[in-house]
Amino acid sequence: MRCVVSLGHQLVPCVRHSADSSYLETGDLGPATEWTWALACCDVVIHLATRVHVLNENSLKCMAEYQHVNVEGTSVLARQAAAVGVRRFVFLSSIKVNVEFTELGQAFTAEDVPAPRDPYGVSKHEAK
Repeated sequence: MRCVVSLGHQLVPCVRHSADSSYLETGDLGPATEWTWALACCDVVIHLATRVHVLNENSLKCMAEYQHVNVEGTSVLARQAAAVGVRRFVFLSSIKVNVEFTELGQAFTAEDVPAPRDPYGVSKHEAK
């Protein structure tokens, strides 16, 4: 497995597809994705992968696809990471979990109630 060394840390950057040999190709993210071989030497996972906004989709099919990747795929990755002893799982999301935008001059806080408004935001909230 190829690792990138940055600021004294060994990184294993995973991507779906790449011509760059410094990235580990994992294919699509979903509940059937096998991660244990990529996680074997990891202490921390920083999870950024997601299905993002796709225009002109049927809403029922669209929600199912977001659930498949963003909820089920993330859950499998987290469980596999825990099973091989990864000590920390950092899951990043977007503002869309909270709402589309903040009031002018006001940032979101941990006390704000999530209010996602589209399939992407809902799926990212459900993946928590």
